[in-house]
Amino acid sequence: MLRSRIAAAAVGATVLGVTAALVPTVSNAADDSVAPATSVVTWADSAADFTAIDTDSSTPAIPAGWSWLGIQQGGSDYATSLDQVASFGADGVTAKDGSAVLLLHPLQSTVAPNALAGLIDDAAANAGGDTEVGLLVAKASSPTLVEETVYTTGGLQGADTVWAGGESTDELATQLQADGDVVFGYAVVLNGAAATPPATDEPTPAPTETPAPTETPAPSETTAPTNTPAARSAAPEQGVEKLLPQASAASTFAARAAVPADSGIADLVIDDSTTYFTPQPTAAVSSTSLSLTVSQATSTGFPVTGSGFAPGETVGVALAQGQSGTELPGTLTADADGNITGTVVLPAGATAGAWTLVFVGTSSAQTASVAITVTADPAVAPVATPVSGRATFTG
Repeated sequence: MLRSRIAAAAVGATVLGVTAALVPTVSNAADDSVAPATSVVTWADSAADFTAIDTDSSTPAIPAGWSWLGIQQGGSDYATSLDQVASFGADGVTAKDGSAVLLLHPLQSTVAPNALAGLIDDAAANAGGDTEVGLLVAKASSPTLVEETVYTTGGLQGADTVWAGGESTDELATQLQADGDVVFGYAVVLNGAAATPPATDEPTPAPTETPAPTETPAPSETTAPTNTPAARSAAPEQGVEKLLPQASAASTFAARAAVPADSGIADLVIDDSTTYFTPQPTAAVSSTSLSLTVSQATSTGFPVTGSGFAPGETVGVALAQGQSGTELPGTLTADADGNITGTVVLPAGATAGAWTLVFVGTSSAQTASVAITVTADPAVAPVATPVSGRATFTG
């Protein structure tokens, strides 16, 4: 699939009759400080990238890709547009003040409890402290219908993730196994800061006398937390309430008193996929030598630099001319900022002509190209061959 993606970017798959080798002059493939990109990298940086959830359904279905629902503080109805309750920017997607937003995404395939650790161990979320991440749980007999949603405590932190009720991932897996449940998706809850009350011109009232403290009542029996597995099974939610971290939509979307201003998320890694909620970059590639002779192209080659790819992803290269193209052997690796540096050297036998080098991120499908020209080598003047012997003349 990845190879065909590169070939398609090269405007076809017809072999050009010329091969080439990609020889990186700088590569960070062995740099342990740069994490390799997941196999799939996508950007969800606008409301157009999300589908609204059917809030009237008692068995809400989770569509492909990202979906959402949201509500504003004091509102009785769910928002009709994601832009009403969230904003997108350089820091990712953020819930607006007085609003809360639920973002949902299905897994590539259903995960059984015994495979849950493999799903979570490499998962991470670059999110604000007011953001909650959870898993969509279903019965194994109905693996696409939400049974409940289990949220983390303290964020998604790979093998160190702690789940509601203080469970480890292994303990959660044991509970899911006992309940006959599977995991089929994940969720992100963005809780916006409490709305600031409007300023008024009313004078500040004079303080009243502090009443004498009353006797503190005796503590009552501690109530079991509502987010434990036992409590969840004892009080099952209905409809979209199954998607929320508390017992009801009303309590979930009540604005919190102390919420950090950055109630959002910038990127999420899970299920061998990375989603960036930041603006999608435009990939670009350039070369300091756009025109070389055949000899130069087959020796020093075309130095190239590029940007706009996913951090740590493999970048393939294709060579195109007109409506034909072919993928070249060899790859580059983007650095932590999504930049690439390398040299494309054409082998002996390359012919003169106008060509295009096409660069494709194998995880993100980010594509960029640069036009190059290969010219014929200058003609070499013939060298006169001396004639041996004495010249003779007639006439």
